[in-house]
Amino acid sequence: MHYSIPADNLGQPKSEFKLLDKVEVELIVLKSQDKLLLEGNAHFRMELKCAICDKFFVQEFAEPFKSEYIRTTAKSSKISAKTLLLSHDELDRFYFQGETLDLLPLLHDTILLAIPLAPSCQEDC
Repeated sequence: MHYSIPADNLGQPKSEFKLLDKVEVELIVLKSQDKLLLEGNAHFRMELKCAICDKFFVQEFAEPFKSEYIRTTAKSSKISAKTLLLSHDELDRFYFQGETLDLLPLLHDTILLAIPLAPSCQEDC
């Protein structure tokens, strides 16, 4: 699958970066019973502020993501988060009900985690 999401749909916070244009998403979905495995790449451009010289610059990103979605019933979704200890593999696991998935939170997290802690406009800046 391939689709585009306008930058405005991802609810950008006001800060030192700005998502430009749209996010292009390539997505593969694998289904096994009540589980869906999503793997893909998010391609986007951001305007960032250089941590060294304080100038704005544009950087392109191609960020991979992978997540597992498991269908739940109303009874099984009442598990308290405080009673669970998550393993490393479970950090990318989400639960859903119904027939649709909202992928915007996954893409939002993918984009935010791609932003460097100290962006640099050039390697020698």
